Amino acid sequence: MKKLIVAMLLLSATWVQAQDQPSKWAVRGYLKAMTTFLPAPNLDTLLTDHLIHHRLNVRWFPTDELTVVGELRTRVFYGDFYRGTPSYLENAADVYNDYLDLSVNIIDRQGMGVHSYLDRLYAEYVKDNWEIRAGRQRINWGQNLAWNPNDVFVAYSFFDFDYEERPGSDAVRVKYYTGISGSVEIASNVADTLANYVAAAMWKFNVKGYDVQVLGGYARQDVVAGLGWAG
Repeated sequence: MKKLIVAMLLLSATWVQAQDQPSKWAVRGYLKAMTTFLPAPNLDTLLTDHLIHHRLNVRWFPTDELTVVGELRTRVFYGDFYRGTPSYLENAADVYNDYLDLSVNIIDRQGMGVHSYLDRLYAEYVKDNWEIRAGRQRINWGQNLAWNPNDVFVAYSFFDFDYEERPGSDAVRVKYYTGISGSVEIASNVADTLANYVAAAMWKFNVKGYDVQVLGGYARQDVVAGLGWAG
């Protein structure tokens, strides 16, 4: 895992040096910082916590039909909250891991922690009306930005507002486009128990200006069905 993360970082540095040359690689990313303040009346002080969030997105285009994607999320935690919570980094690291453990604690010491996590690592094949994707990916079946009951693969907290990309799922997804605004899609994740297994299908179509989606399947030992629309 550490070797894969280091390889992605070295690749980004090499791409920056040679970005004026024609390439089958695309590298993007960003860096942001957040600070939290919490008054502590009993201590007559102000507790602070800091988060530095770096994201690295790498895409490789070996052919016109095939794309390989890797996206790395690295966070640096430090401050009063981190210092006072021994299991802070461990809890933060395990929240979004799926079947495969694609995360690593780079630094875990008193006062500061650094955690890296591959939340996207997949290959995608697109030809004609077919789209096939395998690996850790985001399967977004929701129509609403605030609450997504149809998002059966990886649910997320609405209050986790600093994670715009949302977590990924280790899965296989096959999609066939029936028209400009229509498609049929089936997907299944990888799981070691039925309590974590999800397999479902979705049909999208347009009716009188409304984009409609109908889905059904099996999700964590339950039969699920959903309907959503926008327009």
